[in-house]
Amino acid sequence: MSNLIQSHDGWNEKPPNWESIPEEVNEGDVSPVQEVSPRVDAEILSGFEGKQFDVILVLAGGLDEKGHCHPWVKRRLDLAVKFWHKDQSRYIVCLGGGTYHKAPFLNHASFVVHESTACADYLMRVHHVPGKQILKEWASFDTIANAFFALTNHVIPRRWQRILVITSDFHLPRSRKIFDWVFALDNSRVYQLDYAAHSDAGLDDDTISARREREAASMNNLERNIQRITTMEDFHTWFFTEHRAYKYTRVFFFFACCAQCSPAFSAQNVLIFSSLSRALVCELCFGRRLTCGEAVCRTTRRLRKSSMSARGDRTEPAAV
Repeated sequence: MSNLIQSHDGWNEKPPNWESIPEEVNEGDVSPVQEVSPRVDAEILSGFEGKQFDVILVLAGGLDEKGHCHPWVKRRLDLAVKFWHKDQSRYIVCLGGGTYHKAPFLNHASFVVHESTACADYLMRVHHVPGKQILKEWASFDTIANAFFALTNHVIPRRWQRILVITSDFHLPRSRKIFDWVFALDNSRVYQLDYAAHSDAGLDDDTISARREREAASMNNLERNIQRITTMEDFHTWFFTEHRAYKYTRVFFFFACCAQCSPAFSAQNVLIFSSLSRALVCELCFGRRLTCGEAVCRTTRRLRKSSMSARGDRTEPAAV
């Protein structure tokens, strides 16, 4: 019996290829650090001379269409390794699950490749950092979540207080505000947070310019949240009920009528939603290749309206 449980227990043995990076992703991503990014300016390291850190946190920043870390992320990892070499007993924690407005990258076995997994793979393959010195965080989908899950998943359990956060120049101002804010919400201890940022020089100007603009646009909303959210309890409530990546969005299922033939059917089971005409069409009409109507039928509209009224919801429910 125990053998049977063990053989079917996914926690005792990971599924094959669960975290593997496909070979085609590894190809071309094995260049030494000097070829991947410019030599790190010695001034970055000299500014931290004599400082001791319990852990190094590295922020991920998306994957390209082949599952590679972007060039600016590689630079962050390159810099992290230079700090790590000063004390190889420390952990490097890679932060990042994915991007909530972009579909995840899947490996050849159709498992998700988290951004932190790609970062860890780069550290091990390119810099030969031992896997036992690399930790991952893969629940985050933005910088605020990076800070929250780094704190709750790693920093608090390990009682780390001297933290080095590594990111890029274009990302530093907002990252600093976020990590200072989130870590200050934990009043159980005082944290020493330091920040190191790699230069954006030599990277694609249009890409970096666009990212700088997005960072600046996000600052105003961040400032408002910092002003109104001052306790960990408030943060937790906001994070899981208002944050677009983490709040639960209700999806309403309802009975509707086909815009073509009008028979009632369950939207949950057989609804086909035409993105071109924005009409509800049953499988039968869709199979006959009939032209979709220009609008949802009256019955569907009435059911939507009654559904919203019953719930006191002014937001129109999704039609799937």
